[in-house]
Amino acid sequence: MLLLIGVLLHGIGFIARHFVAGYTPITSLFESLSFSAFAIVCVFLAFELRYHLRVLGAFVLTPPSVLGIIRVGDKVSVKATFTLTVSRSP
Repeated sequence: MLLLIGVLLHGIGFIARHFVAGYTPITSLFESLSFSAFAIVCVFLAFELRYHLRVLGAFVLTPPSVLGIIRVGDKVSVKATFTLTVSRSP
């Protein structure tokens, strides 16, 4: 049930992002990882509905979880700027 709610919210987020951006949100790393995780979970839910293989969730849902962690790490990356000053002695 929680997985279905998560997929619905994720789908609503995709639709909202499409209307705000004006294009399908799969162009950046963040968007493509998010879409990949969404697609994997949707396919799993279709198989679970058809074949009632709930036990496969532990194996199938591990990659979307990893993609989610990578996706969050991509958005929270720390950017540092270093300045190098070179001076010549007379």
